[in-house]
Amino acid sequence: MPPASPIEGPALAQIRSEYSRATLDESHVDRDPVSQFQQWMKEAIAASVPEPTAMTLATVGAGSRPSARIVLLKGAAPSGFVFFTNYESKKGRELAASPWAALTFLWKELERQVRIEGRIEKTTAQESGAYFDSRPLGARQTAWRAAAVPSPLGRLSTGARLPGILARAAKPPARPHRVPQGRRGMEDRKASAVAKLEDYAPAASAAVALSPMELLGSLRQALSPWKPGTPFWIFAYGSLMWNPKFAWDARHVATIRGYHRSFRLWSRMNRGTPEKPGLVLTLECGGSCRGLVYRIAPDQVQEQIQLIWKREMTYGSYRPKWLSCTVGGEAIRALCFTVNRECSAYAGEIPEEIAVEVLASAAGSYGPAHDYLFKTTETLRQHGIRDARVERLANLVRSRMAQAR
Repeated sequence: MPPASPIEGPALAQIRSEYSRATLDESHVDRDPVSQFQQWMKEAIAASVPEPTAMTLATVGAGSRPSARIVLLKGAAPSGFVFFTNYESKKGRELAASPWAALTFLWKELERQVRIEGRIEKTTAQESGAYFDSRPLGARQTAWRAAAVPSPLGRLSTGARLPGILARAAKPPARPHRVPQGRRGMEDRKASAVAKLEDYAPAASAAVALSPMELLGSLRQALSPWKPGTPFWIFAYGSLMWNPKFAWDARHVATIRGYHRSFRLWSRMNRGTPEKPGLVLTLECGGSCRGLVYRIAPDQVQEQIQLIWKREMTYGSYRPKWLSCTVGGEAIRALCFTVNRECSAYAGEIPEEIAVEVLASAAGSYGPAHDYLFKTTETLRQHGIRDARVERLANLVRSRMAQAR
């Protein structure tokens, strides 16, 4: 005698429905499976099927053990069926190890199910960025606060061969070769009398913005040493001194050692254009730098750091580092935006006359480059900070602008 079912009511084996409303006649099916799916999806939506884009995603984990969960379809095209997930999730790790999956749609009201099998490939950075930007504000803020990176992992290919996607080149585009000034003079003294900007500034096409996913990833990495609930300090040495645009509750003059401020970063948007870039500051190696250190309240860090990150890290122009800052006789740890010599915006050592010409003439969406320079020197003076290099540059730019009038 079979054991009694522990579930009250009819035995599970007796629960079933008859599905006889529709049949599948292959002679009436579109020869293109994606076109047929799109037609069926339209029918499911028109019939008000609950969650028509919900689908079971089945993957294979370690030891060939299967696992499944419900996800939402975000696109269906000849190139594949698109969904989004996180690299660090279980399904993300399983798909990275074994990039094959199966999808199943169940539209019970239409008595129809659709099964899809294939290889998983990454979507483009543009697709993933557009999807992230389309998410509700609360969902995006949750991703920021959790420092999670919702990665564009999912496209179930329908067979078309897709190009591999890299959000940006593994190495930055090569900058024009620079001949040292002394050698250039020996080779052609007449030609070296006037340096040309195009010999130093990279091509406009060299600027590659980080994707939203890369931006989140860089923030996650930078925040990892910080313990939530503890004071959060950020060191300012350029525009963050006079235009922070984030909420702070304490500010002090501070000194860091091992770096100095230097105009070695091309600005193709804020203080210049792709065709005529300006120059802004970075923290170059060597020496020391006095600036301002700001404290952000612990409960405000996640919100305020978003504003800072989108402003400073759009092109990956810096390497955020936690450095020791001296405030009076006290040492504190602060987040600093230091030089990134691998980014396409890094100018390196350029002739002084080039820097003066650029700062005197370039302008971008935030205003002229010389305004950035003059406000920096003015703020340094207001706080009793001397920077001989920057002051000399400011005087040369003023003279150059006076000559141009």
